[in-house]
Amino acid sequence: EIVFRDQFFPLEVAKVVDWPPEANEVDDLAKLIVDAVKVGSKVRVVGTLHSTSDVLKSSAKTVIIRAPKPGSLKALLKIDGQDSLKVTGSDDAYVRLRGVAHIRDVAKELERIELALGNQGGFSGQTLAGALSCSTHGSCAGGGLGPLSDSVHAYDFIGPDGKVTRVQSNECPLDETDLQKTYGPRANPLIKSADDELIESARVSFGEWGLIHSVIVRAVPLYLLGETRAITTWEELSAGILGRAADPALRHLEVWINPYPNIFTHRHTAVLVQRRRIDWGTKLEGAGYVDPAVEIAGSPHQQRFAAWAAYNLAPEIVGAVLETNLLKLKLKGERIARADDVFDIGRANEIPAISGEYVFPEGDAVTAVDSYLRLLHANAGRHRPHPGWVSLRFVKGTSSRMSMFHGPGRFCTVELPLITGGTDSWKGQIEESLASYQALCLELGGRMHWAQSWKLSDPELKEYLRAEYPEFKTWRGHQQRVGTATFDNSCLPEKL
Repeated sequence: EIVFRDQFFPLEVAKVVDWPPEANEVDDLAKLIVDAVKVGSKVRVVGTLHSTSDVLKSSAKTVIIRAPKPGSLKALLKIDGQDSLKVTGSDDAYVRLRGVAHIRDVAKELERIELALGNQGGFSGQTLAGALSCSTHGSCAGGGLGPLSDSVHAYDFIGPDGKVTRVQSNECPLDETDLQKTYGPRANPLIKSADDELIESARVSFGEWGLIHSVIVRAVPLYLLGETRAITTWEELSAGILGRAADPALRHLEVWINPYPNIFTHRHTAVLVQRRRIDWGTKLEGAGYVDPAVEIAGSPHQQRFAAWAAYNLAPEIVGAVLETNLLKLKLKGERIARADDVFDIGRANEIPAISGEYVFPEGDAVTAVDSYLRLLHANAGRHRPHPGWVSLRFVKGTSSRMSMFHGPGRFCTVELPLITGGTDSWKGQIEESLASYQALCLELGGRMHWAQSWKLSDPELKEYLRAEYPEFKTWRGHQQRVGTATFDNSCLPEKL
């Protein structure tokens, strides 16, 4: 359900329409878009709106197409007339997935054909296209995995004329025949480039290239993850964290840190989360656990109460509550479960929040975390307490142009989400906190996550894009070849 009362996110809405039934889906979507073009409206597809993002904003009245509820449409679509298409010389397979499918539904349907996403991320309540469009859902250790968008080898965009344009990698073996069979007379000629220039731009599109109807993803054989959690402190972990993150035996490594030091030890309690890949068929072990975030994710009343407590109680009390919750996260031994179960943060998907996620080169991980802990301590003294823990994870660099992780090597992400309680009661505190987090990110030379509200003026945004995304001009040129102003947002400039 979309709630536009959030004052962090003013949006001029022409109308809100539901996603059409499956039977005439493409034709109905095409008509909605063509009709919007006739009256000069923008078009955006909105899913859960778990965390508001400036890339959804529009400079004109917007026709919002509301994504369907989880489980209401098939996630897995036919590719070349079958459920999957084997990758030559590999156990992997290409699958075609509906863009507005929720990630938890994708995982369930892929399991039926003994496949899985190579990298999923914890927020399974998001739509697949929403996660891809902002280059999110990345986590790794050892050899490394990039963001989820790296696994996509074709995008099917419905454009302003109601036609479907497929932008495809050279690795993907499909040709015009599959495109014509899938979309019939609505299909435009297949677009590929010898050096994959176009797909590297299309992988992170912010919804500007057209409505993403489906994507072709390289899936991997079904697998399990073994997860361990150890209670420690950030002060103990920090010196060796980069060595741990490079361990080839690990697939993922994350750290969850209490931003408030323990009143007795004066150290920051932390949970070290390590995951290894395990072949499918291994016995599942380890009891399920309840993430403490679930306790505040139930009803809107609980969400508002949790936000009130976080923003109004003394920082020492907030820190003590977080300490108690972090200690509950300890696991006895290793928990072995399906990969999507281990990733999934459960009902915490339902907590309305303003995302605060900041990306730095891997080597700057300790400096970034230490700097944010100092900032949070200073903010608490100014009556701007942070309402949750700080998390640190690692992501492999990608060649996707507009990804926060664009570049060689690996990156680290420091995440500081700000829960809202579903109201604007703490708007002032949250905006001040968010502005301070972003200012520190820029001071440290980092990149801000696309899936969040930004606090930059137009000149500041252009300066930021020139510094951090030097290929923006190339990306914009590719976007204008495929999409039009029908899908533009008011966050990204037409030119620098």
